[in-house]
Amino acid sequence: GATLSPRVHRWYDLADAVARVDVPSTPEKAAREVAVRLESAVVARLHADVGVGVQLSGGLDSGSIAALAALNSSGPLRAYSYRSKVSDPEVPAIRSLLARLPGRPSVTWVEPPSTAAMPQTLEVAMGAHGGPPGSMSVISEQHVFRAARQDGCVVMLSGQGADEVFGGYLKYRAVYARSAAARGQLGAAFAAGAGLGISLAADMGSAWATYAGAARYFAHRQPAQSVFGLSEGTRAPLNDFEALSMADMTWLSLPTLLQIQDRNSMAESVECRTPFLD
Repeated sequence: GATLSPRVHRWYDLADAVARVDVPSTPEKAAREVAVRLESAVVARLHADVGVGVQLSGGLDSGSIAALAALNSSGPLRAYSYRSKVSDPEVPAIRSLLARLPGRPSVTWVEPPSTAAMPQTLEVAMGAHGGPPGSMSVISEQHVFRAARQDGCVVMLSGQGADEVFGGYLKYRAVYARSAAARGQLGAAFAAGAGLGISLAADMGSAWATYAGAARYFAHRQPAQSVFGLSEGTRAPLNDFEALSMADMTWLSLPTLLQIQDRNSMAESVECRTPFLD
């Protein structure tokens, strides 16, 4: 007969946690601290009673994790990488990285599904995600997890989250240029804007996709869940790097990417671990 009075409260807030961190006094000290923390995060995620592998692309994110895992792993490291074709531009970078690592880890190349296999591939993807996948990248990632599981690799390390933490997306250059101009740092603003223009010009084939993806940052957006503490009409902060990074991690890009990754890995009975989100 007692009346329950539950108390609803937020048990963890990323912005509060970040605000309490002592910022290193110089870029050099910051770089050293990042290196120490990242290695610690990778080592913690190597603990497993089963095979551990790494999702590997040609970028710095997964490459850093692969290097730290190879340096701290007791057994041979296994890497898995998706390539659309043998001449994929990321292939040389991946081979170059692995050739420098202890034990010269092997890589399993995961190929795109054949035309004949595509109907079954789509059916599996729709079952995992509850609807049609938004892009081929969803299917390619699931294929990577499937190859790992077939190899007996039950735990995978992923570079997810690094772009949100370190500003790896093109939009961060635009935000930096805008904020530098507002501070009167016109040289820095011009350099950032010029770099952004060069990057966009070099990839004109995906210019429309880039524009379509950027448009949502300028429009009103209603987050799917009120648990984020956001009201209708919330906009992405486009004049502050740290604020945009925080928004990406908590309610813009990362929650969606993690949901896709979680469903892909769980569909293949693989546990995916993300050191950059430590």
